[in-house]
Amino acid sequence: MTRPHDPSVPGPHTFDAVIYATAGNNYAAVPPLALYVVYDNPDPDYVTGTIDISDFANLGSAPWPFPNTAVPINGQLRVPHGHGPFPLVLFAHGNHDPLVDSTPGYICLCELLASHSIIAGTIDVNFLNGWELGRERRARDRPSGAPEAVPGLELDRRSSAGWQDRPHPRDDLANPTVSDGRPKGLLWVYKADHNQFNSVWPPEWSPAPVLPRAEQEKIAKVYIGSLAQAKLLDHDEYEAVLKDHAAAHAWLPPLTLCISQYQDPQRIFVQHEQEGPGFPQISLPVQGVVLADSVAAARGLFDLANTFGPQFTYTLQLNWNAVTAKLLMNIDPTTCAANRYKVLSFRAGQSVDPANAMDRDQDFTLEVSTAMRTYAARVSSFHRLLYPDTAVSAGKIVMQTIRVPLDALADRGVDPADIRTITLSLDRRPSGSIYIGDVQFSG
Repeated sequence: MTRPHDPSVPGPHTFDAVIYATAGNNYAAVPPLALYVVYDNPDPDYVTGTIDISDFANLGSAPWPFPNTAVPINGQLRVPHGHGPFPLVLFAHGNHDPLVDSTPGYICLCELLASHSIIAGTIDVNFLNGWELGRERRARDRPSGAPEAVPGLELDRRSSAGWQDRPHPRDDLANPTVSDGRPKGLLWVYKADHNQFNSVWPPEWSPAPVLPRAEQEKIAKVYIGSLAQAKLLDHDEYEAVLKDHAAAHAWLPPLTLCISQYQDPQRIFVQHEQEGPGFPQISLPVQGVVLADSVAAARGLFDLANTFGPQFTYTLQLNWNAVTAKLLMNIDPTTCAANRYKVLSFRAGQSVDPANAMDRDQDFTLEVSTAMRTYAARVSSFHRLLYPDTAVSAGKIVMQTIRVPLDALADRGVDPADIRTITLSLDRRPSGSIYIGDVQFSG
């Protein structure tokens, strides 16, 4: 496999800058909309029509010179030179001051992608911005009708980027073992500022201790560049970045701290936790039983992200006060066929509970046993379990995906086909509180 290069570095392709817009725009006649005058004179080859959004959205709080039945289709493109065909990426900005044109805020990302032979556009949806938040959110979440092979990525509030290999996916929590055949992932960037993902927005949390804008833009270019290289240009060597942010360590600013999550479409759950509240259990079709030694183990609808809203996904919480604490998942190896998969995977993250020392990593030992042998390793040897990001407000608890290659177990004489017990031995700290999710064998 080819050794990957830094995906944030511009490629060799030249490109054109294009303004596309609806014929007859007259923003110049509305002084508060002076920043939109650029759409009064689109490129002659890129003149568009209008769209009726009245069935799902009102206009936002600005003096727009059009009704919601005839909204102009405006935006900016970077189009590579050549005959193509080229992949297409579109950026849609979030809610902001409608008198500020948020569209140019992703030009730096568009130019990076265009230099790698991808048509990249940033679309004008400022007409949704302002105070029509309920219908604005529904309008942005409306399925785009794009082909399912196109990856979808959201730069979320406040410091994360989540992606899935299809637009607007929905997990089926009633049938969590059913895969939709697509991978999905997330990157959480410590001390990132949501507004700094858009180059024309001022920092949202200034003067809070957030990342410098240049560093945050570099991180965005590395991650989005990797996604584009892997999913649009078929450069498989960048898949490693999507599975684990550690693969991009050499390209990121020196003090960057991240958490990443990855869900492979090929998996079988040992515990997905969606059976409901209470003590954990082995998830069907895998057969087995869960045991707890000196640890309080319970599933619940925990508000890990401090959204103060309803929760829909159950998570397992473990609380302990002794280094002898253990959670054991005893399974029938004939019901999971672990040898068909590449990794043992689960998500883990510490809480802001007083049992965890503030700004200190949490850790525990993972033990995987067959009838004859046990493999044991500190979880920190795969990834740090960072204290939650509390740079602003109460913080958000984001769990890190831990991926343990089954080849590493086999090299130690632990036969993946005979795995009988997965133990979380909470022996590295005298006390603690962590969340666990999605224990599985996967690709």
